[in-house]
Amino acid sequence: MTQPKKQQGVALVVAMIMLVVATLIGLSSIRSTTLQERMTANLYDRSVAFQNAETALRAAEMSISSTALILDSIYGANSDDFDCDPLNPTPTTCGPFPENTWSSSNSTGWVNITALPNIPNQFLVNTDITLGTPQVYIQLIARVEDKEAQQNQSANEQQYGSNSVSDEVWYYRITARSGDPSTINERAFAALQTTVKRSR
Repeated sequence: MTQPKKQQGVALVVAMIMLVVATLIGLSSIRSTTLQERMTANLYDRSVAFQNAETALRAAEMSISSTALILDSIYGANSDDFDCDPLNPTPTTCGPFPENTWSSSNSTGWVNITALPNIPNQFLVNTDITLGTPQVYIQLIARVEDKEAQQNQSANEQQYGSNSVSDEVWYYRITARSGDPSTINERAFAALQTTVKRSR
């Protein structure tokens, strides 16, 4: 009579190996999913910050086009600090970007869009998912004669010495940011810039 072979426990070892492999695959999938969720959240946050900065640009453009002497309206007695026109007797030196754009401790010159004159409330968007209010920094960079108005003058004005004076246009530089850096913490932050022409 033959003796039965003893069990070597190979099935248990194979099962344990398969269990370890399945666990590693599961952990890798969880890590990959978590990373993708973080990336998606960051992209979403960045998109919202960009939209807020763009909103601030549009609000400032509307305010400038509907408000004469916008610098006096928002900066009052300090408006000369934001007049960079080289023809101004005492022009302010203005760099390409305000130095305190990214500063969390110095917000001089930055104005919430809610403080801009002649702005309807619909410019405030995404207030429930963002930190702070979009801000703008407005500078007057040039006062020039309106060449387009000169070209549109009639032949009488051009040839027979009319006393009419062509219009002057003022160019404003608007720098907008998605919010005050001191309130944003580690959330996404965006800054944009544009130039606006206003006929005087």
